Formats: sequence, structure tokens, C-alpha cells
Amino acid sequence: MHEARKAVSPTDPRVVDELIERAKKHPLGVEFLSRGYLDSVAAGLETHAFTVEAARERLRNEEGQA
Repeated sequence: MHEARKAVSPTDPRVVDELIERAKKHPLGVEFLSRGYLDSVAAGLETHAFTVEAARERLRNEEGQA
């Protein structure tokens, strides 16, 4: 019998962390994640649009604290 995989929310903090780390290594960088067209960013970084939005919110909050 197959074990059921637990669905992970696209806004789960671990998923957002992984996306930000991938963006740092991507040729277009975090700037692409922060400012790129939502659909392009989601496709380019192979993630859900909700994860992109959550990452953008986190990055904005981190900028505001700096």
C-alpha cells in the first residue's frame, strides 16, 4: 500500500525559504523574484504563484527591518 503524501501549503515557511535560496542562485537573482512578472517568476523558479507572493512579502518585511 502506498503511503499518502502530506500536502504542503505553497506558503509554508520552509517552501518560501527554499524559493528564496533558489532565487539567490538563479542567474536573474532575487531581483527577479522580487520584481519579475508573477507568472514568469513562478515558471522560471518552478514554483507556485502563491509561494512567489509569500516570498515577496517576506523580502519586503526584511527590507523594512533593515
